[in-house]
Amino acid sequence: MAKQTNTHNKKQLQNNSDNWVVTKVLTAFVLLILSLVALHRIGQYYVTSEGFDVVYPGSLRWFWILVPLAVLGVAVPFFWKKPLVRELGSYVAVLSALGAVSAILFRLHWTDDLHFLYFLHALVYCLYMIFLLYRAEFFLVSLVTGLAGGVFYTYYHGVSVSFRTIFSGALLVLVIALTAALANVAGRHGGVLPLGKKKLRIFPNGFSPLFLYIICAVWLVCLIASLLLGSLFSYYCMFAAIAIELIAAVYYTFQLK
Repeated sequence: MAKQTNTHNKKQLQNNSDNWVVTKVLTAFVLLILSLVALHRIGQYYVTSEGFDVVYPGSLRWFWILVPLAVLGVAVPFFWKKPLVRELGSYVAVLSALGAVSAILFRLHWTDDLHFLYFLHALVYCLYMIFLLYRAEFFLVSLVTGLAGGVFYTYYHGVSVSFRTIFSGALLVLVIALTAALANVAGRHGGVLPLGKKKLRIFPNGFSPLFLYIICAVWLVCLIASLLLGSLFSYYCMFAAIAIELIAAVYYTFQLK
């Protein structure tokens, strides 16, 4: 009788956890749609003379409001270590940072970066949904591949010695290096990341970092080739990133079974 009760309680907890994950995924999907609609409306309004007078000064004000909120979202969980506070802090940090980036790009580049903002918002929300639904390996594959696709989209519109080219390329190299290092450490410890005396399980038992190594190497080579060969090669790399992400989505979906 006690075993049946424990089994029933475990199933109930699992069902509650699954329902909570589904709720968060659906909420993220709705927020993604709302953010894309909001960006579209702001872009349409910004191109008018009246809209320019409102959005141009307002974007800078919002930037200085959202940056402290992002910092606060990161800092508060270090002093108030309740699980709910940590989760809310992460949401505040990410959404505020996303809003701050959007605001400063509207301020600096008018509507020229609107398509990039569509991509950025879609990437952030989709990565969050992948993080909730799939293994950490697919999240890292999507992070590197999605960022690589965004960099190649940027390079497709012109590869030059500019802040945008250097910053986006350096960011991709940094993410590739961190992903490869994380895969290496976890691979040597059976999928576990040692953090001092604590051990954080990131990957399942028997995890092999080979696929992550391949993904990181592919995008690093493509980045170097894009810098050398120019925007046309970046165009093809952009579609290669889409294809690899779709293939990975199918593969890791079957792995869930």
